[in-house]
Amino acid sequence: MARDYEIKELQKLCAAIRGEEGAQDWLKNNGFRELSEFWDAYEDIEISFRWLKENGFIHLAALVDAMSGNETAKAWLIKNKLVALGILVDAVAGNKSAAAWLIKAGETGWVMVAKELYEYEKKKKKKGLWNIFGNPFG
Repeated sequence: MARDYEIKELQKLCAAIRGEEGAQDWLKNNGFRELSEFWDAYEDIEISFRWLKENGFIHLAALVDAMSGNETAKAWLIKNKLVALGILVDAVAGNKSAAAWLIKAGETGWVMVAKELYEYEKKKKKKGLWNIFGNPFG
């Protein structure tokens, strides 16, 4: 069941992505467990991915799949009239026209999530380079 989220809930999801203490608990305690489970599923926690599917949040499971490169999942989102989530996949990957589309469509909360996920992935890749070559500054 796709839900419409207020800015407040998506801001808490962004806080969870940044690793802010208590953000995921806030989501769970305020009726938005699926957003907390979405973040965990994004982080490859299989039980959270299953939770999303088993509890009626197949669209969030599909979003996780699509952001992992599953084109079929992205097509499913668009086919099921979840166009903003389908375009979010491209925005997270750094596609500026996708981000512009979300802004124009008034999807301010999802724009924030896309930016946070984009930044998270950028940091993760940068950190990964240091793990391979060693940090010359450390």
